[in-house]
Amino acid sequence: MGEYNNRVMKYRMENITNIKAIIICDGDPWGIPKGGSTTFGKYMLKYFGKKVAIASPCDDDSIPFGKWVLRNYKDYCVPYLSLGFNKVSSGSKPFIPARVKLLLNSLLCKPQLRKIGVKNLMVLSPELMFSLSSSRWDSVCLYMAGVNNPVSKSRYHIFRRLDKCYDIYFAHVLNKTDHLTILACADEAHIHEFQKKYGIIEKRINLEPVNSYYDSDIFFPVSIECARHNLGLDLSSIVLVTVGRLNEFKGWKFLLNVISELRVSGLNVKLIFVGDGEDRRKIRYEAEKMRLSNQIDITGLLSQQDVSSYINASNICVFGSYAEGRSMAMIECIACGKPLVTTEVSGTKDIIKEGINGFIINDHNTTEFATKVMKALFLKDAKEASIKIATRYSSENFYEDIINAWPILS
Repeated sequence: MGEYNNRVMKYRMENITNIKAIIICDGDPWGIPKGGSTTFGKYMLKYFGKKVAIASPCDDDSIPFGKWVLRNYKDYCVPYLSLGFNKVSSGSKPFIPARVKLLLNSLLCKPQLRKIGVKNLMVLSPELMFSLSSSRWDSVCLYMAGVNNPVSKSRYHIFRRLDKCYDIYFAHVLNKTDHLTILACADEAHIHEFQKKYGIIEKRINLEPVNSYYDSDIFFPVSIECARHNLGLDLSSIVLVTVGRLNEFKGWKFLLNVISELRVSGLNVKLIFVGDGEDRRKIRYEAEKMRLSNQIDITGLLSQQDVSSYINASNICVFGSYAEGRSMAMIECIACGKPLVTTEVSGTKDIIKEGINGFIINDHNTTEFATKVMKALFLKDAKEASIKIATRYSSENFYEDIINAWPILS
């Protein structure tokens, strides 16, 4: 903690004239991203770091809880408020859900958030609206990495029973918040459904569709031979890669069934789960039960650079999700020039040209999915098509897109 003791910030108004907004993240933007909203937070830090103050759960336990400090980023410092130490995932659920912990800590730190005199707020996780929207802000911006009800897909089964209560209260909070902009990372159909479900009044709430983005300095094509050599992977096998949290809604069991079917077809195939999550042990157990232990690998949580390496080592990227926002992981895959085979979720039709750079499966039909995987191996123009589609999602467009959606940061 000593590193930060001498830099605890005692703010006066003249110290923060350049700070346009406070951004509250659900993960540490300085750390390894653990999902779409955390990655969005990293881009906010990268492109707006000199204009914002940031509050988040913190991966660095030397930073004191609930006190403004100056935190180093590149060649400057960013005003930063820790909302509690963020333990690295062990592949199991924490006793207290991370969302609940963040909600409680944001309530505890509410006086500190108001203390620095910044009156514009951006929140990157919808449940934070419950604790923060009641304060008077000149402008509030809510980023939603998908517009689904997060409680209905909770990894804690007891919370799923509260999904209707969440819908009612969330609708109430949204429609009573003054000067609210919602950045919705989803396709047009899902956004329309969201508006209808929560009674979004367009004259009162500014709803802006936004893209997912990839970092073109990290995600770009590298030859399979080079990528596999660096990772120590066999060149003779067909490698499928799926990227994301290891939980039931990402469809890991479905993908295991697909691998089993591909093996019956005589394909020498390996599936690599790039990520971590509460179902890690379940996947191992199920793979062993299905006699697929040698065909399955789980990397754990990786840096973006390592995620890119695994994507580039793959023949095809596969996704079996039951629900998804506009998937950042899929966009990172096409940025590396990979074909995709995926179940249909929000945004897939925007990034996949059927039969050109991949296939979309309308339901969780194992046989159909396995057939499309085999067909995807022979898509001659997939690399060029994927790279071309990915350009519109490059993070080089991020700054301008966010300024247009929320001019407060201009």
